[in-house]
Amino acid sequence: MKATKPRRAQASSEPTIWKVILRASARVGIVTGYHHLRTSGVGRAAALETVSGARRVSIATIERYLARVEGKPEHAWLHLLADDYIGRTAQAEMSAEGWESLKADYLRPERPTAGACIVRLRERARRRTWILPSNRTLERRLKALPRAGRKS
Repeated sequence: MKATKPRRAQASSEPTIWKVILRASARVGIVTGYHHLRTSGVGRAAALETVSGARRVSIATIERYLARVEGKPEHAWLHLLADDYIGRTAQAEMSAEGWESLKADYLRPERPTAGACIVRLRERARRRTWILPSNRTLERRLKALPRAGRKS
């Protein structure tokens, strides 16, 4: 039996839940290290300097993390230190008729290129009152269509 290499996940601009958890875990480690030093009798400034040097994080960043968890139970720190940013959720406006026309053209058995389909769509849109986003946005949306929709 042939051994197969594990497939690498495709790079994404949006953070996956695992990336968020890993970053939050690292932040919990920073905060925990600071609190450990403080409970061992190290002064505030010295503890900040030590953790900053060991973790290669600025003192201002550590102070932000500390402010997030101040007065909160330790079991909640992972959630409190997770990123709030989830990526862009807004979509450029586009007429439904224009999108259906573009999909119908792109998914034809002749398999035209996305660029050619967009050029034809823009010609049709001039005669109508369709609202269309940029060509790059249209290409991204076409690439997001399931491959099964495109006949071989």
